[in-house]
Amino acid sequence: NLRLVPDLFAAEPSHHYHWRYDEEGAIVRDYAADNADEREVDALLDGVGTPGVQLYPQGYLPYGQWQSDGVIDPLRPHISAISHSLKAHDGGGPVLEPVKSQCYNNLAHYTRHSARHHIAQRGAYSATVAGAFAESAKTKATASTLYQATTASDPHADLEGQMKRAPQTYLRFENVYKVHLQRVKPEMRRGDHFYLKAVVPLSAACIHPTVLDAIKRASKVVRPGFFPQIMLWTLYPLRVGLDLLWRKVAPTLAPGSSNKPNAVEVELISVFERLINFGHTGAMKVMATGVMDRLWPSRAILDTGYPAFSPALNFGGEDGLMPSMSVDHWPRNPATNYPLVSSRCSMEITYGKDHFT
Repeated sequence: NLRLVPDLFAAEPSHHYHWRYDEEGAIVRDYAADNADEREVDALLDGVGTPGVQLYPQGYLPYGQWQSDGVIDPLRPHISAISHSLKAHDGGGPVLEPVKSQCYNNLAHYTRHSARHHIAQRGAYSATVAGAFAESAKTKATASTLYQATTASDPHADLEGQMKRAPQTYLRFENVYKVHLQRVKPEMRRGDHFYLKAVVPLSAACIHPTVLDAIKRASKVVRPGFFPQIMLWTLYPLRVGLDLLWRKVAPTLAPGSSNKPNAVEVELISVFERLINFGHTGAMKVMATGVMDRLWPSRAILDTGYPAFSPALNFGGEDGLMPSMSVDHWPRNPATNYPLVSSRCSMEITYGKDHFT
């Protein structure tokens, strides 16, 4: 539940104390350190300051994933205790320095085109329709390859298939630390010793009741297999609009066709793919805000959490679902009067900067 995630990073006063692990492995307050005349105060671990948190809603719902440039507050005393147990001597900085953390549903690992790219991030239709305007032999070859791949296997249908075939999905909670080895006790620097005294306790800390209960309070639990179905359902209207646009434009891309795609339809395909991308990733940077604010969807997402379209965009056709728009109503740059576009990035990445100009 993204509404509750900021609470995970709210510092508790008790976290300003020193902590250590007792002989049984339980975390306890170190009163001796608290009362020392010159006690070390580790600003990175004692709750001073709140890490930056980025929230990424998925499926246009207030649920999704988060990333932070720090760790959640309930984890800080555990890190502090482990750090003190590894430290060679008093003074200096901590042994363990939290760098970043993230929490997400591992469905993302099953919806990939490659290890690096989510299928929804590829903009496969946008790149393919832009190939209709290829002029050089190289860009024409790229366009032909994309057309054959896209017509042979619908990338968005592939994505939906991956989601439906995903095994039981889980919440993943990941933390990254920087280790200052020069501050570690010499006898702890061996790989096996460091693993047992640092890696194992850090892993165990993530399922300590104080940490796990906080994660549970900020999480929404659903039945197995339900999360992918939520995504498919909430993104369905965008998927229908994109599919109708693609079916209309695809014949103009076939080898030997003398027709070119309508420029407005090229841009609408890009807009719809960006909205589907956002639905999967929750990353606002995928929006081409120049044009999409004026068409309303990106502005509507910021205001309400859901995309909406300007009345200038019509939904017609036999079933009343085909998106269309008059070129006269298409948003323009007020300074240059040139049409604002959504597809430029896809064109330049796929075919080179000269393709757009």
